[in-house]
Amino acid sequence: MTTEDKLLFARRIFVLVIMVASINTCWHFFRAWLPLFLQEARGYSESFTNYFTSAYYVATDVGCIFAGAATLWLARRGMHVHRARSAVYFCCALLTTLSAVVAILRRAG
Repeated sequence: MTTEDKLLFARRIFVLVIMVASINTCWHFFRAWLPLFLQEARGYSESFTNYFTSAYYVATDVGCIFAGAATLWLARRGMHVHRARSAVYFCCALLTTLSAVVAILRRAG
């Protein structure tokens, strides 16, 4: 393996570590703090919080399946696999940033 190949491999590993850490940090932050935030900061009942977090977990599962299907759809339409994955990842990242807006919304009802 040449020095150039080693540097390319190291760069890819570094990007992969950053991406995996970002995904897992966001996921575990919501998993651990969402119920407390809903109950203590927003005053929702424990029953509502349980239903909401259950819906959140279902939505994450559906989102994972949809992201894979969207990547496959783009790749089958001629887009390179890496570009398709990057495009889907970017869209998912934009959707995730909406959670910052939701945090400042007032409680409905």
